[in-house]
Amino acid sequence: MNDQCEQMLGDTTCLENTDQRVGYESIVHHPVFVVGMGRSGTTALQMSLGQHPLIVASKKESPLINHIGGLFRGYFAPDVEGHREYFINSLEIPVAQVHHTLRKLCYESAIGPTQEPYKTRWCAKTFPTSDEAKGLILLFPNVKFLYILRNGYEVVRSRMIFPGFRGQEFRTYCEA
Repeated sequence: MNDQCEQMLGDTTCLENTDQRVGYESIVHHPVFVVGMGRSGTTALQMSLGQHPLIVASKKESPLINHIGGLFRGYFAPDVEGHREYFINSLEIPVAQVHHTLRKLCYESAIGPTQEPYKTRWCAKTFPTSDEAKGLILLFPNVKFLYILRNGYEVVRSRMIFPGFRGQEFRTYCEA
């Protein structure tokens, strides 16, 4: 399992020190975001990652994370003109505190306010746009994105037999 996680996450140190106690503040900085089209296997991958002893996974999708990524990019990205300096100058709290609060909000919106003392990464299923993903990369320099690509025909076939989508017109399956 460590070899598979190492290949996906690219970080052997986070998977080896099982008896090292890692603090709440440390785990908040190390997310793994599972990204893919609906019915492509994102839930299965997220649940599988959650079985690893050093990863805590959310139980459902975490759409608030996308919005936080977009907000962060809009105000803190160096390539977005006009907003960054104005926003930073308008703050009555340190910029580092804003970063900390947004990271914590992402974590707690997906995992909850629990502390996982032996975990080194947290995992959430989210579907960010390109700009939102750029913001998340700025907010979480140690982030890992796992993208699942599945044949479009298989996604449509899966949706056609899935109870939540069964009975819809074929065109509906293709527009998702």
